[in-house]
Amino acid sequence: QNMNNNSTQAERRGWILAGLGYATIVNLAGLILVIKDKRLAVAFAKNRIPESSFHWNALLGGWPGSLAAMIIQRHKTRKNTFRIPYYIASLINLSVVTLLYTRRK
Repeated sequence: QNMNNNSTQAERRGWILAGLGYATIVNLAGLILVIKDKRLAVAFAKNRIPESSFHWNALLGGWPGSLAAMIIQRHKTRKNTFRIPYYIASLINLSVVTLLYTRRK
């Protein structure tokens, strides 16, 4: 029984580390998207990052990183046609994560 308990703890640790790794990557990607798009906007570049990229990043869990970058960079914070879908995607992600977490207990 002790051996089974150790393997369960090791499996749990593995899932936690995988989740932390995923969260780190997706949030860094969101942060980089915002910073890069802000630089393109300042340079009046024609080929900006599509807004759907930000929405997908938020849906996949990168909303904390991209939201922090948006606030710090003062980028994409006023346009409601962007913000509303972005916040909806963020809320969907948060709801799914909460549902998955509470079902495991």
